Amino acid sequence: MTTTCINEHSKQEIVNERFATALLSHNDRDFWSEVKRIRSHKTCQSNVVDKSSTPECTADFFADKYEDLYSRVSYSVDDVKKISDELNILVEKHGFDDKCAFS
Repeated sequence: MTTTCINEHSKQEIVNERFATALLSHNDRDFWSEVKRIRSHKTCQSNVVDKSSTPECTADFFADKYEDLYSRVSYSVDDVKKISDELNILVEKHGFDDKCAFS
């Protein structure tokens, strides 16, 4: 590891420690808001996912993988509906629309 990497790693460890301490000592703090605040400047989007370079191809790639994954196991339709409803409520609560785009 280079000196620059070590310094960045040390900085990140300090940030992580302060984050954990702040959350543990202040129950009223919102976990995801804090994560978003810390990581907001580090967010980037990959241009290529498994050789797919357009958003449509990437979406199709993940749709195919999830369809394959979820068709391999049995599940309760009611359980999946409940999970889906809970996730939709959380998505809306945090300001995202039905396409998971931040509004």
